[in-house]
Amino acid sequence: MKKLFLRADGTFRILQVADAQDMHFVRKAMLTMLNAAYEKLDIDLVVFTGDNILGNHLCDRRFGQGVSHLSIQEETLRMKKALGYILSPLQKRGVPFTMIFGNHDDFNRLGKDLQFSVWKSYSCFLPGEGSNPECRELAIYDPDTKERALTLWLIDTARYDRMSDTCYETVTPDTVRWLQKRNDELLKNSANAESLVFAHIPLPGITRLFAEGATGVPFCGKKYQLDRKKADGFCRTYPSIVADDSGLSDMLQKSKNMRAVISGHDHTNCFVGKTDQIQWIQTSCASFRCYGEPLLRGVRLLVWDKNRSSLVDTTFYSYYDLCGRSLASRLSYFWNADDYEKKKAAFLAAGGIAAAGIAAAGTGMWLGKRTHHK
Repeated sequence: MKKLFLRADGTFRILQVADAQDMHFVRKAMLTMLNAAYEKLDIDLVVFTGDNILGNHLCDRRFGQGVSHLSIQEETLRMKKALGYILSPLQKRGVPFTMIFGNHDDFNRLGKDLQFSVWKSYSCFLPGEGSNPECRELAIYDPDTKERALTLWLIDTARYDRMSDTCYETVTPDTVRWLQKRNDELLKNSANAESLVFAHIPLPGITRLFAEGATGVPFCGKKYQLDRKKADGFCRTYPSIVADDSGLSDMLQKSKNMRAVISGHDHTNCFVGKTDQIQWIQTSCASFRCYGEPLLRGVRLLVWDKNRSSLVDTTFYSYYDLCGRSLASRLSYFWNADDYEKKKAAFLAAGGIAAAGIAAAGTGMWLGKRTHHK
């Protein structure tokens, strides 16, 4: 497996793509945005943090309602095509990438092992080391000493049970035991055991960034908002955490070397905070097919600095940050930013082209007045 190294200045640049969540007929605006990120952000690795495809809709019909009755082979081809849209641009550029699964990925007949084999068919994919796709580690090395300088833990937080037709959003005890054992070995044997954790669904520890108040997002009959002494960013919903993390949050909080936990899952939450030594990072969606907000569809750049033993940059880049605000960019967003593609197609076919252009331009003017968080 190809080894990853820090840059000469001790930094390493990771692009997080959360919830790409599209299908075999992909919305092109997301691809435009991702390609712009690959070109402009000078990255060393891309981490897809789950819900990489809209796995439970692979059998949907392209037009109209309902599903197509597909064979396993036909559904597999659709899965491969959906993944190809987001992975081929990286393969062509020779950019390394890795992944974790989300709750949508294997919500189908295909399963994680089959999907993981498709990821591994790309030469730029770095699977990491571990006993199975659910718990893996990816090492990044110091170019001078050739020793491990940073570990990325790739942790699964959901699995679909076909027998009961249920998705369980948990971290298994086996995963926590494996991570604890491996981390103890690193702390014992490595001079530098700094670590980042990637998990699709937020862990319970992220709720420590929130405080009860008179205003905020509702949860269990109360209202909560980000504690601005601990965190900054946007929160449109209380984090949808795993039902049970088997004590992982507490383990990470007590560790000496865990520096950040990076997640996705909630498409309209985009914030960064810190409790004790751990940064809690939740990134909104890259998807243009699922629910989201105009300025919160994007990707996050994570820059690790060995010399400071921390992430020195966690900037979120929206579609407009990466693609600009030209009329063409606004029109592309107007077409792809929601779930009303079919209705807009009918509207345009009925002669609303001019009106659509005016609406898109007006939307662009409104967006231009908004500010966004980095």
